[in-house]
Amino acid sequence: MIRHPVERTTFSIDSFASAIRSAAPELSRLAAGIIWAQYALETGRGASCWCNNIGNVKVTQNQALVGVPLFMLPNTWEIINGKKELFQPDDPQTWFRWFPDLSAGMHHHIGFLRDRRYKPAWPFVLAGDPTAFAYELKRLGYYTAAAEQYAAAMRHLHAEWAREADWEVFPSEPEVENTIVGVAHGKHIVEGVLEQREANRRALLDAEIAGELIARVASGVETFGRYDQVAA
Repeated sequence: MIRHPVERTTFSIDSFASAIRSAAPELSRLAAGIIWAQYALETGRGASCWCNNIGNVKVTQNQALVGVPLFMLPNTWEIINGKKELFQPDDPQTWFRWFPDLSAGMHHHIGFLRDRRYKPAWPFVLAGDPTAFAYELKRLGYYTAAAEQYAAAMRHLHAEWAREADWEVFPSEPEVENTIVGVAHGKHIVEGVLEQREANRRALLDAEIAGELIARVASGVETFGRYDQVAA
C-alpha cells in the first residue's frame, strides 16, 4: 500500500482553466466550465479538496493492493443503511486517491467522466449544459444530494466561470454568449424583458442554493465521495 500524508490543495480559477486545456484541449470554454463548476461544488470551492483529488474519488481495497497511491482522510462519513456513520484511518472508507499535482488529478478526472462509468453524462459536458449534466449524474448515481439543488448550484457556478475564467478562444472555437436578442418594436421587446426578469430571478435563486450547498460541503456536512470503479 502506498500511503501519502493528507494535504489540502486549492487552485485559482485560471490555473484550473490551464489544467483543463492541457487535459482536454477539445473542450470549448463553456464545456470546460462544467468541469470547474462541478469541482467548485464538490469541494466547497477547494475547502475540501485534498491531494489534488478534484473529484473526491476513493480507492478500493483491490486498487490499494496493486499500488494505487492513496491518502486516508479523517472524519470521513458515509450513509449506510440510511444512517450516517463516521470513519477514521485506517478504515478503507477513508481511502482516497492521491495525485502528485493538479495536472495528474485533472487527467484522471476527465477520463473518469469521459471514458468510464459516467460516460453517458459526457455529451452534456460538451454541450456546456450544467442542468442536463447534473440530472444525468443523478440518474447514474454519482451523488446523493437532491438533483434540483445540485443543478441550481451547477448553473450558478457555470455562470461564474463564464464571467471570470481566463480562457483563450481558438479561431475554430466560436464564443457563445447568453444574451437575449430583441427587435425594435412590439411584443418582442416585452417578451424579452419578461424573459430577462425570469432569468434574473432564477439566477438569484440558484446563487442562494449554491451558497448553501457549497457551505455544507466546505464544513463537512455534505460529501460526494465515490469510487473510480466498483470494488470486486
